[in-house]
Amino acid sequence: MYLPDYPIGHLIAHQIEQQIEKSGAIGPEFERMAKFGSVTPDLWMINATGAPVGPKALLDSAGRALQQIRP
Repeated sequence: MYLPDYPIGHLIAHQIEQQIEKSGAIGPEFERMAKFGSVTPDLWMINATGAPVGPKALLDSAGRALQQIRP
C-alpha cells in the first residue's frame, strides 16, 4: 500500500496502527482486517478499527502527546 503518499493515507495508516497496538498481536489482527474483502474504504475501516476514516485517532494521539509535555 502507498498510503503515506496521500494526506488521507496518514489518517488511515494511523488508525490501523492504533488498532494493531490495541490488539497486541500483529499477525491475527492484520489477517482479520484483510479478510473483510473489497468494500468501500469507510466500511472497511469500520470493520477494521470500529470507526470510519477520519482524523479522530490522530487527534487523540496528539492530545495524549500534549498532555505528556504540559504539566
